[in-house]
Amino acid sequence: MPNTADHAVVRILIVDDDQHTLDVARQALRAPDLEVLAAHSAAEAEALLEGQTVNLILLGLVLPDADGRSVLQRLGEKAPTATVPVMMLAEEIGPNPKEECIGLGVADFIAKPVDPESLANAIAATLERASSEHLDRFMANVTESSRSGHYSAMALLDLDGLAQINSAWGNAMGDQVLTHTGHAIAELIRDHDMIARWREDEFAVLLPGM
Repeated sequence: MPNTADHAVVRILIVDDDQHTLDVARQALRAPDLEVLAAHSAAEAEALLEGQTVNLILLGLVLPDADGRSVLQRLGEKAPTATVPVMMLAEEIGPNPKEECIGLGVADFIAKPVDPESLANAIAATLERASSEHLDRFMANVTESSRSGHYSAMALLDLDGLAQINSAWGNAMGDQVLTHTGHAIAELIRDHDMIARWREDEFAVLLPGM
C-alpha cells in the first residue's frame, strides 16, 4: 500500500459490474490511508468523476454499457483524469486489445479472478510510480519555465496546525484535511497549472505565465 508517512489519503475508483471482483478489491484495499469508490458501469463512473478526484482507477475491460478501451480513451481526453493511472481488469485479453490499451496509456493489467495479494502489490507499485512521475513532471516544468525565460510563479501553501490536528484527532482526520485542501486548491487553479505535495504540510503550485 502507499507510504503513509505523509498521511495522504489515496482515493481509488473501481469500475466493474462483477460484484465478486468489487468485494475482493475492497478486501485487498482495506487500509486507513485508502478510500475505495465503486461504480458498476461506465456511465456511473463518469458521473462520479464529475464531482470527485481520484488517484487511481481500476477499470473493467468489459462493462455493461461500454468497452473499457473507449472509457480509457475518454479518461485520457479529460484534464481531471488525463494523468490518473488506470489499471485494466480482464479475464482474458488477447495481444491486439492489450497493445491497444497500452497505446491508450494503461498502467497495468490485472487478471480475473482477482487475487487480493497480487492486486494490493500491483496497486502499491502503480501508485508509487505515478507519484514519482508526477513530481518529475512538476520539476521538469519548473526547469523548462526557467530555461525558456517565460514568466512563471510557484506558490508554496503551508497548512498551519496539521500536527495539532493529527495529535488531537488522529492521522485519519489529518488525512481528510489534506485531501480536502488538495481538492480545493485543484478546483481553484487553471487547467494548465500544476499542484504537488511539497512537504508533509505544504503544497506547491506551479503557475505558468504569471
